[in-house]
Amino acid sequence: MRHVLPLVVFATACSETDLKRINEPPRAVISTPSADELVWQGEGVIVAVGLVEDSHDAAPLLTVTWTLDGDLIEATANDAGEVFLDIDPDVLAWGAHTLTLTVVDSDGDIGEDSIEWAVRGPGGPPEVAITSPATGTRFPVGEEIYFQGTASDLTSDPRDLEFVWMSDLDGNLSDVYLDGKGNTNLSPQVLREGEHVITLIATDTDGESAIAEITVKVGEEEIEIIDDPEVGDLIFSEIMVKPTVAEDVDGEWVELYNTSGYGVQIKGYSFHDDDYDFYVIEDSFVVMPGDYVVLCANVNPAQNGGVPCDVGFNRTEMGGDGAMALGNKGDEVVLSLPDGTEIDWLYYDASWYVEGVASGVDPDHLNGEDNDELMYWCPQTSVVSKGGEPGTPGMLNDEC
Repeated sequence: MRHVLPLVVFATACSETDLKRINEPPRAVISTPSADELVWQGEGVIVAVGLVEDSHDAAPLLTVTWTLDGDLIEATANDAGEVFLDIDPDVLAWGAHTLTLTVVDSDGDIGEDSIEWAVRGPGGPPEVAITSPATGTRFPVGEEIYFQGTASDLTSDPRDLEFVWMSDLDGNLSDVYLDGKGNTNLSPQVLREGEHVITLIATDTDGESAIAEITVKVGEEEIEIIDDPEVGDLIFSEIMVKPTVAEDVDGEWVELYNTSGYGVQIKGYSFHDDDYDFYVIEDSFVVMPGDYVVLCANVNPAQNGGVPCDVGFNRTEMGGDGAMALGNKGDEVVLSLPDGTEIDWLYYDASWYVEGVASGVDPDHLNGEDNDELMYWCPQTSVVSKGGEPGTPGMLNDEC
């Protein structure tokens, strides 16, 4: 007889708490700014961007914080795990900064990413200037010229600025000296003759450059010579109407002064009155700017009372066509261009002048308007030649 054993079924049970999942820490990544990125002030707020994620916690449930240079800022991730932070570079110090993104999940595990980046002052080239010499300065040929300049930059240490000096005629100028404070100068330079454009180039540590320019002139000034000045450019400035150490026919003289900025060629000009006297200047003579020409009836100082003369005019006893005489009872003295244009004149009477003394315009009124007024004329007191009479022919008049 076969015995049948009863079937015994053994059952086991387990709870959820007995299931073990893999415990991984969350992850944090900073995507913006990038490591070692250079951020400029003055360009507005930048947005730091990070990404957090965890294998079992939804992103919005994670605990997220930013740390900027030790300051904690709480944040919340969106469903995609993105987290943002506005940063204003204008309120941060120049230099390096540390930004950290930290995430903590429900298990207390931590994920973290940290980068270093830098803030610099407002971008832009340096400010640069040439401080010496002044633009337009003229130097003799062969003279040593000293150049000085300065530059500053918001983001570069003055010691890190680079300077280059150049001349458009002579090229790069060598021997550049720096004082570490943004100032630069050159060793004395001897430039070739001509007009130079001097350029100073300053470059900062960001590679941005700025230039300053001046002009300097080497050599004697080239004066433009003309023969048709404007009214008042060449004026009567002194006159000897009635000499006493010489006869009128030898001792009369007239001085003209150039008020303009160019040389005036007076050949062909007429020296005349309003009646019959009319003399055309035959000699070639250029009156330079700020200089004088003395017209004499007799150019020989031994005969005219010691007057130094530049140009002679024909003086006859009665004047007339081809001659000129200064009337003792009053007269008109007129200077005209070859085309007849009158450019200066003087009218006087017998009471205006002193015999044996030249009359001259006060230096403060040496212009084409005031010299027409007799009240700005006065007797001269200086005597420029031995045995001569008071007068200053060819030089600055005495003050009235």
